[in-house]
Amino acid sequence: MRNKRTATITWVKHYNFGTILQAYALQQYILYLGYENHILNDTYIIEPDQKKSNIFFIRVIQWVKLLLNPSFKLYYKNKVKSKKLFIRFITDYLLIDYDTDWRLFDDKYDQYIVGSDQIWNPGPIWYKELNTPFYYAGFTNKKKISYASSLGVSAYPDKHLKQFREYLSDYKYLSAREDIGCKIIADITGKEVTHVVDPTLLLPSDNWRKLIGEKPTSHEKYVLAYFLSDNKYYLDYVRQYASKYHISLKMFHNLKKYSCCADELVAAGPLEFLQYIDGASILFTDSFHGTLFAIQLDTPFVAFKRFNGQNEGQNQRLISLLSTLDISDRFIREDNCEKIEDLLPLNFKSIKQKLSMNIELSRIFLQKALES
Repeated sequence: MRNKRTATITWVKHYNFGTILQAYALQQYILYLGYENHILNDTYIIEPDQKKSNIFFIRVIQWVKLLLNPSFKLYYKNKVKSKKLFIRFITDYLLIDYDTDWRLFDDKYDQYIVGSDQIWNPGPIWYKELNTPFYYAGFTNKKKISYASSLGVSAYPDKHLKQFREYLSDYKYLSAREDIGCKIIADITGKEVTHVVDPTLLLPSDNWRKLIGEKPTSHEKYVLAYFLSDNKYYLDYVRQYASKYHISLKMFHNLKKYSCCADELVAAGPLEFLQYIDGASILFTDSFHGTLFAIQLDTPFVAFKRFNGQNEGQNQRLISLLSTLDISDRFIREDNCEKIEDLLPLNFKSIKQKLSMNIELSRIFLQKALES
């Protein structure tokens, strides 16, 4: 069983649909290749700015809002339900090693796979949390592979270059999810970096449909909106669209202000997230993974620009994806929402054919990296 015992290092402590589903997909594909795999628990790695003294204060404020604001009450109720659904999915579908002593890992694992998601993002929001050897497998001298690790930036900060170079110095195989990430990592390390697809694309659409099952989320037609950003222009457009076509508008609960904006605010874990996308007449989203799953499940979609200013580079992963598939017209900004009505129907068969070569090359990369 030499080299068959593998561990994945990724985020599982964040209750984010894409984060958990990419972890699931990568693990499932590694298991499919015949390897043992566990995801290393990162829930005990506390974000430095999260002070215990603040947590009590935040909870008091939440309870006051709960008593005074009916819309907040609905949001909070859905948040609690959603968290339970996330925990259920993680418990039922992910194999996680909950050990917290890094020294024990090398006795259990032969090689480590790091990724995907923005596991190496050096931005100020993420860096304090990610600036730990854990997310780079810096605690081991055994074989390390990065799969679709994302930086989430268009330029790496000079002040972090030395440490980043040291962390990656002993990686045997490096890959990234975005072209710009490949270039940045290659320039910093002097090593070859392979461009690979997001782990969610490693699994065929049939696998996702099997996971979803046959049970419909709704028997009525509905428009589904999933926004990670707070953008009034997008929200107003989606509401007008649903009203114009006399279709119910459903939204996920992730932002408080949406509590009074939809016909139905839905609580969801990763499984329900997929089910709602599968059943929607159209998905409006600014989420990269939301877009990927719309493609996987043949759901018509519109992808909105999410980031501005210094975070503009975050849009690149979505722009790059849509450009590769020759559907850049699906990327909509605040100033061109009117173009949505003129969009042609999507040819999902053609889209998946264009993806197929990149998917196959990514599978080959991962298989070769694990076998060597």
